[in-house]
Amino acid sequence: MFPNFSVFNPAHVAGYGISSSSQATLVQRSIEVQTELVKNFNYTVMLTSNTSRYTSFTNVNDYDGAWINLANQNPSWKTSANTYWPQLSPTVIGKASKDPYIESKTLPSNSYMRNSAGQFLDMYGNIVTTGRTISPKTPIDSFKLDGQTQKFYLSKLSASLTRPIDLVFENGEVIPAWTDAGLQKDPTVAAFNASGLGDWRKFKGGEYKRISDSYMNEWRSQSNMTNTRICHYYLNGHPVYAWDWASVRGLQSLTNNQRYSNGDIYMQWPSNWRYWQGAAHGWQYVIEGRHEEIALGDKLFSPVVSPGWNSNEESIVRPAQWLGF
Repeated sequence: MFPNFSVFNPAHVAGYGISSSSQATLVQRSIEVQTELVKNFNYTVMLTSNTSRYTSFTNVNDYDGAWINLANQNPSWKTSANTYWPQLSPTVIGKASKDPYIESKTLPSNSYMRNSAGQFLDMYGNIVTTGRTISPKTPIDSFKLDGQTQKFYLSKLSASLTRPIDLVFENGEVIPAWTDAGLQKDPTVAAFNASGLGDWRKFKGGEYKRISDSYMNEWRSQSNMTNTRICHYYLNGHPVYAWDWASVRGLQSLTNNQRYSNGDIYMQWPSNWRYWQGAAHGWQYVIEGRHEEIALGDKLFSPVVSPGWNSNEESIVRPAQWLGF
């Protein structure tokens, strides 16, 4: 059985941001939190909550350096690291943009959604004068630079380790959720779809994968990550509110001869366990997504889960209900 992995930051559980204790105390507490999670709850050691924190990887007095040291001291424990495409900075590899190119508003015009008059559109097809929405048919050269930036971060992480990275969790929530109506107002995009699949959902899923591959291929093929499992967030089989699973499942590592989806069960409050409201997903959302996944041979899945995160704990799912669920 694979261990659990943290999306939450153990430093916050230790008191970072809310405690008046010294950094040394909080770092030590975070080590104790991670040790407890590994030994008693089948978790990986989180090496870093964000690989962009590479400057702290060798500093044992900071969280990341302390966790890396903990992992090096315990080679039998599995490890994980979180990567965030939206939060990297290509300037670290000598490129011009301080923000990821996937979020740049200064790429060539054919990178963005436009109507027949050349006016820029948002993902709903509305004309905009300041914003830009990446087109499904955008050139991908710039996104390879984002991938090379992530490769730099991961190389720094690997250099600080005396053992492998077992899992990388990519939070790639950066490609716009294009709407069919919006894409139909872009004649270039509409022509591509009409001449190919003719199915907007499959078209969007295929282009999502094409763009994501341009970024991920730059770093996931490193020799020191041959056996590293890649888990890309929020790719699942829901037939309406997710990317087409058949198109995007290849972004997940092939594990046990299948691709594990990585949606979520973010129940958030007690009464929401059965169905869902907006981004708060109960069991019905999972059921509807599992049909498509299982039909493609993906019998196992790996959702991110949370009973809620309201500051008033009485408003979130209580421990007994969560345990029963």
